[in-house]
Amino acid sequence: EIGAALGGVENRISLAGHTDAAPYGNSDRGYSNWELSADRANASRRELVSAGMPDAKLGRVVGLAASDLLEPDNPRAPANRRITITVLTREAEERLMGKGIPAVTSTQLLEEKQENPVSRR
Repeated sequence: EIGAALGGVENRISLAGHTDAAPYGNSDRGYSNWELSADRANASRRELVSAGMPDAKLGRVVGLAASDLLEPDNPRAPANRRITITVLTREAEERLMGKGIPAVTSTQLLEEKQENPVSRR
């Protein structure tokens, strides 16, 4: 039902996969929460498309691992293992697709960098 309903929406969709904070995998180079969350988002994409949502409706599909917890006070809570489906506003869609973004000069970038320096730990 969700795939067909989203197919009728004019705006594009963003899908994100999430995990809890429990480490997944047994190696720094192996399959981690990042891969798991990306696979979760992609699996939801496949299901939505097979249910009638046009593939072109997707603006992005991303894995966020445990970077955006639903229950930050309980990082290992099962509720953190989820997907989010976001219907993008026109402005968000244009930014995502690189359209309608005003040109920024190098002087403006330098001024912004000086006003908002990167903090280091």
